[in-house]
Amino acid sequence: MKKIAIFTSDHCELTQRLVEMLASDERTEVEIVVTDRENSPIVAEMEKLNVATLIAPREVWHERPQEIVETLSGRGVDTVVLDHFTPVLPEEISSKFKVMEVCCDDDLPRAMGELGGEQKSVDEEWAETLKLNYDPTQAQATPPPIPQA
Repeated sequence: MKKIAIFTSDHCELTQRLVEMLASDERTEVEIVVTDRENSPIVAEMEKLNVATLIAPREVWHERPQEIVETLSGRGVDTVVLDHFTPVLPEEISSKFKVMEVCCDDDLPRAMGELGGEQKSVDEEWAETLKLNYDPTQAQATPPPIPQA
């Protein structure tokens, strides 16, 4: 199972969506959300989702990044996702963990693919919306009609 840490400064909407999307996949787990801001609303939002948070002030990032590495390693984290994260990522962190950046909703499908999360096809989304039974073999086996000239 991939264990993920999300680093965010203050943009909790995207982090929250990413946590919710990854929670539905048994191959991934958001282990901890790390923020550099003590008053960030992400702490309360993650508490609602039962996800641990770590507040690491900027001086920790600059002077003692090994403390963050130890916390993440102790939780078995192997991947770090950056969501609008403003501090420069210390070499100690970027060399120890796989790092990827997510900065907008358009990045979520790519992130889900790289993180191993489930992605629904457009056909699956429509079938779910219309409350239809979805059969992926039928969707792939039936070619679109060819227009008559």
